[in-house]
Amino acid sequence: MKLLAKAAKCPKSSVRIVSGQTDRTKTLLIDGNPEELMAKISQLTGRTDI
Repeated sequence: MKLLAKAAKCPKSSVRIVSGQTDRTKTLLIDGNPEELMAKISQLTGRTDI
């Protein structure tokens, strides 16, 4: 989560695991502006279909 927060340039406290704590597949909740977060995630992953 620390790496994701750093890549998205948001505080660590704004990233939380909401399900999958012990599973390989996790669901995260990231606090912030949805449009800005989606732009950052798309830029990091190279995907626009998210």
